[in-house]
Amino acid sequence: MHSRVGPALLVAAAVFLGACSPGGAPDAGPGRSSGPGATSTSLVRPTTRPPTTLPASTTTTAAPTTLLASTTTTTTTTAPQPTTTSVPREPGTATLAFVGDVIGLIPNIERARRNAGGNGYDFRPMFDRVRPLISAADYAICHFEVPVRPQGQGWTPRYVTPSELVDAVADAGFDRCSLASNHALDRGVAGIDATAAAFDAIGLGRTGTAVSAQDAVPDIVEVNGIRIAHLSYTYATPGHPRPKDEPWRVNLISRKQIRADAQTARAAGAEYIIVSLHFGKTMITPPDDLQRKTARWLWDNTEVDLIVGSHSHVVQPIDHRGDRYVLYGMGNHLATFPGGPITILKAQDGLLAFITIHRAANGRIVTDRPSIVPTWVGKGDETYTVHDARDFDDPSLSPAIRKRLRDSLRRTRAVVGDYLAPRQPPSP
Repeated sequence: MHSRVGPALLVAAAVFLGACSPGGAPDAGPGRSSGPGATSTSLVRPTTRPPTTLPASTTTTAAPTTLLASTTTTTTTTAPQPTTTSVPREPGTATLAFVGDVIGLIPNIERARRNAGGNGYDFRPMFDRVRPLISAADYAICHFEVPVRPQGQGWTPRYVTPSELVDAVADAGFDRCSLASNHALDRGVAGIDATAAAFDAIGLGRTGTAVSAQDAVPDIVEVNGIRIAHLSYTYATPGHPRPKDEPWRVNLISRKQIRADAQTARAAGAEYIIVSLHFGKTMITPPDDLQRKTARWLWDNTEVDLIVGSHSHVVQPIDHRGDRYVLYGMGNHLATFPGGPITILKAQDGLLAFITIHRAANGRIVTDRPSIVPTWVGKGDETYTVHDARDFDDPSLSPAIRKRLRDSLRRTRAVVGDYLAPRQPPSP
């Protein structure tokens, strides 16, 4: 049973931006089947994480649907045998969904407590208006930034969230989350273990932090017959260094390690490699030089197909080389900052990115152009609900909310341009 969040947490939340310092020198479980049209999942994980060698990995499976309509509602030498769970659908094509930061901070934690009538926490209503979009993807990935509160620990001084937020993420339609962030060790290894336990208890996939060396080895998820590896790294864990005897606890952005992990995944059968990077500067829209250099280096020196960024807490541009894309900053999906400079309006904007991949005639997995649904997350009396910003003309919303959605849409369009998904007309 989680206790009520006290005033001390408000102080902690107010300094979140300071803790989210800029950064990032480049060297510094399986997926879940969700929804009616779910997909097959199989898993293959080697025994230890390679430093720069390349053996085996892990596998899981998932499938396509119609989306985007606005809605109001150490060294490894052997690999173990795979385990498999199945789910059918059209092979060779998969639509993936990605969002920005999902963070439990005091204001939305307090709202979740009220949603649950004071008995636990219920974050699920906050996703109600985007759930149909997220659930429509064949495989959906979030960035879960703050650790789950370990049993017996208080709510302060470092960031922590109730395990019920993990439940709500799964309920919203997500299959997996990246966990490597500057806050990953805010509650020490106990926080990493508590987070992993919450994810594993409901079969939600995770990557970026680990409970053991074997757990840190890249896994592979199979979505509609396409074998995908998803890796996650952060620029640093400020004030909370990784344990010297357990460096695998959190993945740090290291060019050599990312290349080694990508090689390991490819050798284990991955056909498509996604890397989530927690990097850049907070509240700054243009990607910094280090972000751009890191993306170029990965394009030049690795087989990484897609880079998805977090940490900026604002929407950043999209770039590409051929069909290899980088989404530098996804903004905030579910996050709310109570005071100080973090109250800037663009910190309420986010991207819900849909990326369809398919197998070409030569067998290569090709990435289609990203299609972006702009999101906006409410605050205070807006109940911390995540909205599709294209719903600015929904008559069921208050004039104040509709204006904020229109303004948010304008801001996001200015950053990502024609990557924005067109709004589909309602069915006759």
